[in-house]
Amino acid sequence: MKFKIIALVVVAVLSVSGSLVAVANPVTTTTNPAGMAVDPSVPAYFGLGVCTLPNQLDCIESVQVKGLSGGYVNAESATQTWTIETDSNGNTMYQGDPTWTSTPTGATPFIVSVQMFTPSFVNDEDITVGVLGVWVHELPAGYSIKVTVRTSWLKPQNLQFIANEASYTKESITGGNRWTFSGTHSKVSSYTEQWKLDLSWDDPRNLSTLADEDSYLIGFTVHHAGATPETSWWDPRCSDHGFTAQAFNSNSAGSPEWNNVGGYLEFNIFAPHFDASGALNSGFFRLWVNEEFADCQWPDNNLVGADSLEALIVNEDGSLQEDANLSVTSENGMIYLDAGNFHYSAPKFIIRPSTETSNPPSYTPPSAATLSQPRVPIVKPVVTPTPSASPTLTEPEYSSEEKNAAPEAAPESSEAQSNPYSGTWIVVGIVAALASSVIVLETLRRRKLPRLRKGN
Repeated sequence: MKFKIIALVVVAVLSVSGSLVAVANPVTTTTNPAGMAVDPSVPAYFGLGVCTLPNQLDCIESVQVKGLSGGYVNAESATQTWTIETDSNGNTMYQGDPTWTSTPTGATPFIVSVQMFTPSFVNDEDITVGVLGVWVHELPAGYSIKVTVRTSWLKPQNLQFIANEASYTKESITGGNRWTFSGTHSKVSSYTEQWKLDLSWDDPRNLSTLADEDSYLIGFTVHHAGATPETSWWDPRCSDHGFTAQAFNSNSAGSPEWNNVGGYLEFNIFAPHFDASGALNSGFFRLWVNEEFADCQWPDNNLVGADSLEALIVNEDGSLQEDANLSVTSENGMIYLDAGNFHYSAPKFIIRPSTETSNPPSYTPPSAATLSQPRVPIVKPVVTPTPSASPTLTEPEYSSEEKNAAPEAAPESSEAQSNPYSGTWIVVGIVAALASSVIVLETLRRRKLPRLRKGN
């Protein structure tokens, strides 16, 4: 059975599933409703608060900010207030995000929205899946952020990042895990008009439409592996063997699938061919796959144990993207793909053992099994990063030693990943949203996602 990987940007930008029951006088509180830990058996959404005790779980341990120079500096949070309501599906919604200030950013506050949907949260289709999302809003352009979160029941199945210089660590602690995510602004170009999206989707070779908006985002998502496929985002049979991590700058990224006929790993990605200014929309994609997970998920694969691997990007007309920068390695139990400077709208990525020829397999359009058609968003965030509407993203080249170190650390951790390939902008993870950000709705092949919200 095939399951699609849902773009992280999609997960956290949409509104909460189900309408709220009208409350004449909504309850508000400054007492953290999660207590010492979130109960996974309760159908609820929690805007996580700041940890106040050493053994407290499901809370924000720290937020740090790094300016244009110097290292990370601890940020300070203001008093957090939650509004408590019940939606039409019976979920209790504890809504509230802490604001933060830091020495590098000055007196202007920014928001760190850490969103936890329990595995018992019920969406409109009576599907229950758990997820953790971390989104940063109103962080000034050019600044980096590091957010550390403690979790209890969350079992990682897939990690997705939209952030430049994204990195993460996962550390086992008493009762759960400590996650640390870091990154800075990442550019995502999107459509807001459905006809443009339909035109580009129906004929990926039609490159006549420009993106409607360019957004700058910082976000990290951890999808929870439940005990059964019905309580997981994807089939959880391999969740005890590791997880995958991805970083990209598109609206819709597909799930890696093994092609038994061709003998290679393939996946699709989709975004407008041009950004909102009319410039070529350069893409970035990174993939970390634990070899133990790969052998479990794709038992017929020939990647694990291959002497060397190669990666190809196939255009919609069947040609190769010769100018794209590709690197694929397999070492220390990790397969690591780094793809940059490719262009959209719907290229196909292929990883296979190295061959004598670089002739690509025939291009086939994305299928419903590997990439479902996105839709324009039902909710648009209205947060604008300051001081610049177009952050200047600079990125140093990293040495071969640094680059080779990246796959060694994953999936339990990933070094800060710098993309040396992008020209006009750099993308690897998630940073602050631009006004009227446009992120599209992805759906699972078998069911819809619970609609998550992006901040306030």
